[in-house]
Amino acid sequence: MPSYTSGADAGALDARITLEEPVVEVDPETGEPMVTEWLHVADVWASIRVTGGVELYASDQWRGERTTRIYIRKRKGVTNQMRVLHDDTVYNIEAVSPVFVQRRALLELRCDEGMIRDGGQP
Repeated sequence: MPSYTSGADAGALDARITLEEPVVEVDPETGEPMVTEWLHVADVWASIRVTGGVELYASDQWRGERTTRIYIRKRKGVTNQMRVLHDDTVYNIEAVSPVFVQRRALLELRCDEGMIRDGGQP
C-alpha cells in the first residue's frame, strides 16, 4: 500500500537519471549467479535527496557511504535489483516504495552510494 508523505518534499524532478538492470549468468567454476553486465532500461527525470551517511573502517581503509532517496514518476518494473546512474555516480537500489508527495504518485528509491555491485552476486 502506498504511503502518504505529507511533510516530505520530493522537490522538482530536475535530475536526469538512467535505470539499469543486471544481466545475471552462472559462474561455470563456482555455480554461483554473477552480474556480467548492466542493460539500459530507461532515462527518466528524478529528484535526488541525500538523507544520511556513514564512514566505515574496513580492510585497512576508510570508506564513506551515503544513503540517498531518489524520487521518480511511478512506473512499472522498477526493482531493488536495478541500479541508478547519475553523472559519475552509481546508486544501488535497496528498496522501492510507492509514495504520494504533493498529490503526485511517485516511486521512492532508497539507495546506497559507495558500494558498487559491478560483479559478484546480484
